[in-house]
Amino acid sequence: MREPWERAREAGRLTGEDLALIDQEFHAGLVGLMDNSMLDFYFGSINERLFRFRVMDFDETLNSKAIEEVADNHMGIVDALSAGDREEAVGRLKANIAEGLRNVDISLGRALMRTYEL
Repeated sequence: MREPWERAREAGRLTGEDLALIDQEFHAGLVGLMDNSMLDFYFGSINERLFRFRVMDFDETLNSKAIEEVADNHMGIVDALSAGDREEAVGRLKANIAEGLRNVDISLGRALMRTYEL
């Protein structure tokens, strides 16, 4: 589970799409750990719809510090799960989801602003 974000940290220059694919792979892996076909199905649908927002977000914030921060946050989830620290894992997952929702709101706002610039 750490591997996608370790790859991102080591890769250096990545595009927003590269990072969105890594993020998508990470979250699909987390859901896959639950071994629930219904959750896999619904998450797959949501994950596909979120992809463009992830790309927009990473394109806007693409710098090594941001990549490092996102990688650390995601690997912290894995570390908490590996340590069996349920409370820490849940807290980190909730924070990650809240940040993701905030990023979708920001990306939607930016996209809307671009339509008025035309």
